[in-house]
Amino acid sequence: MGLATLIVKRKPSGVYYFRQAIPKHLQEIVGAKEFKRSLHTKDEREAISKGIAVALEYDQLIQEAEHKLKNGDSADVVLNEETIRAQVRLVLQAILDEDEQDHLRHPRSDGDYDHYDDIQAEMTVDLADKMDDEYFDVHHTGCGIRYAEHVAERAGISIPLKRRERHIIMRLCLDHLDQLKERTQGHWREDDAGAQTPGAGKPVAPVESSAPTLTQCFEGWKVERKPAEKSADEYERFVHRFNDVAGGDLPVDQITVEHVRDYKEALLNAPSHPPNELRKLPFDEMIKRADPSLPTLRPRAVMKAFKSVKTILTWAVHNGYIEQSPGDRVKYTPSDVEAKERRKFHPGEIQKIFDATSDEKGCVFWLPRLGLYTGARLRELAQSEPKDIHHNKENDFYYLDIHADGDGRSLKTKGSVRKVPLHPDLIAWGFIDYVNQRKNAGGPLWYDQGKLDKYGSPAGFSRKFNRLVKDIIEVDTEHEMKDFHSFRHTFKDTCRACGIPEDVHDALTGHSNNSVSRTYGGEFPIGRLWEAVRGLVFPR
Repeated sequence: MGLATLIVKRKPSGVYYFRQAIPKHLQEIVGAKEFKRSLHTKDEREAISKGIAVALEYDQLIQEAEHKLKNGDSADVVLNEETIRAQVRLVLQAILDEDEQDHLRHPRSDGDYDHYDDIQAEMTVDLADKMDDEYFDVHHTGCGIRYAEHVAERAGISIPLKRRERHIIMRLCLDHLDQLKERTQGHWREDDAGAQTPGAGKPVAPVESSAPTLTQCFEGWKVERKPAEKSADEYERFVHRFNDVAGGDLPVDQITVEHVRDYKEALLNAPSHPPNELRKLPFDEMIKRADPSLPTLRPRAVMKAFKSVKTILTWAVHNGYIEQSPGDRVKYTPSDVEAKERRKFHPGEIQKIFDATSDEKGCVFWLPRLGLYTGARLRELAQSEPKDIHHNKENDFYYLDIHADGDGRSLKTKGSVRKVPLHPDLIAWGFIDYVNQRKNAGGPLWYDQGKLDKYGSPAGFSRKFNRLVKDIIEVDTEHEMKDFHSFRHTFKDTCRACGIPEDVHDALTGHSNNSVSRTYGGEFPIGRLWEAVRGLVFPR
């Protein structure tokens, strides 16, 4: 049978489909009487081109079924995520086909689908609550779960469903129900469920892969690279988002350029601050249900999430799991106008901040001043204790020992461990007197900064400081951002303006450098750092 005879145009959408019957003796094993797959195009020539790959997929499916029949292995296949997803799509396509025939015989009105709103509403709540086993035991009679179980039974999936199975099925059902409702308004999608027409309802065996999944590659990357806890958590969150968009935790050799492109598009459409009721939903579902008028992620946030996943795919290449990363062919380059840039504080702005905090005590007074005069990160300063302030008797100066030793302490990188001499202005303001008071009191250095988050950052102080900056400084919020980290930028610029060599101010701020020569030798001489710090003249 020629390929062209297997490609048909579907009405009313006009999209071409590949259709071929399953041999009768294999229908029970395959779980379908007919193999049908959308070619996602209305162009006949393009459909024929795409049909070649789908025809190969059909041939592979038949070969696997023949092998199972020959070896007497026609029992139920062990269900993994891809099998569940394929089987559920088969059933949802069948429901759509049945509805189409019924719709042609008995045209529907909007009210005929009102009960689907209740099912969708309950499914959304169920997904947001993550549906653990205790929750399922209490709510298993709800209409959302009942619909998911009905679909599962038609797909040949055993009841009761496991939590991950319920998640997969409900997410597919949510979009499927939208399609049913849209038909009452005459909106027919180009790809109705994008699956095959089902038959008896036994699972189709997935294509096996020996490659690790993206999540497994992330775990391997984490063991090898040993990133800071915050960075590891961010990467893990981005990998989960990619999996949501891709439809599951795929083996890396099955991740395509289209998956990467879809992930980029999802990031570009993702709300920057979604409402609470959507935050716990899978990433793709959250985007679908978010108000389109909500502000989307900043370009810098998109870039970070996008490059993180590409980093894991590159790791998979370097470890021999795939030959080429599908991420290499997908680029994201925001324009300079769109990308916000963190800017330094200007002299007049620094004075406004110091004036606004001059009557404060504790961290509200000292952290901004330490941020400017040491260039340290907020987390590094917030984790400091009275015992971290030392006196160098040889040269008679004080310094801050920045380290990660102790419960709850962490740093961004290994290079962040350092000793930073304290500028004479800090001493003149009475910082050493304050430290001694806290030592005598036997309490923490910052008694008023609130509880640190899991990464050692003072979230409460950070919010308070950002509100202060917003109230007293005019910032072009469309193109720039200013926060506590802007002190670090100001410190670096001041070092350059005062002629401090790059290797010296890198040592002061804990910045790494790619120069091989920098890796030789030990700790940077603190006496030289003191000479650099004492000569700094800060803009006020």
